[in-house]
Amino acid sequence: MGWAVELRSVGVRPCGPQSTRAVWLSPPQPLTVGDGDAFITFYPGDVMKLTAGVEFEAPAIGRQWHTWSPDQDEHFRYEVAPARRCFDSPEEVEALTQEGLLRGGADFVALVAQGQDWYDDSLLRFPVDDSEAARHAIQSLLGVLALAALPGSRALPLGHTVMYRAGLPLQLEFARALRRELTRLAAETGAEVGGW
Repeated sequence: MGWAVELRSVGVRPCGPQSTRAVWLSPPQPLTVGDGDAFITFYPGDVMKLTAGVEFEAPAIGRQWHTWSPDQDEHFRYEVAPARRCFDSPEEVEALTQEGLLRGGADFVALVAQGQDWYDDSLLRFPVDDSEAARHAIQSLLGVLALAALPGSRALPLGHTVMYRAGLPLQLEFARALRRELTRLAAETGAEVGGW
């Protein structure tokens, strides 16, 4: 979470040429990608909003949903950034470590479930509504959208993006599809791409 604090301390600064006014582009129709029961769908609307649903085998995590809107909810720093990555069990963490997929990082950077309980429940940052895994999924999709965004954009399109059980490959597929659609829309309208 330290990086969120550091970004806030730097402040907001204009990006790109000051004479260019960004045109906010958003797909006029719903856009969906999916794989089995996992999906990400964008619905056009008047407010930027992201809803994430996750489902884990461990009962301590289970099925969770969370919705966050940068325009209506508390700042990202408080609502989304503190969420930690969740794992189903210590055995999952050990297996990922053995495969070389987890390297470094202190014990406190992730939450590990053990059946109905947590390996260390003092690490929970959102114990009241039990939505830490879903909030972390929002973090993940925001990161992917920010990396795939068109220059000068805000990363989230104007509307409601809903995802369920969408891992990184599906998030990348969605970001590519959204970028293709917005690039097409910019070409059709002649708009200078500055937002998506």
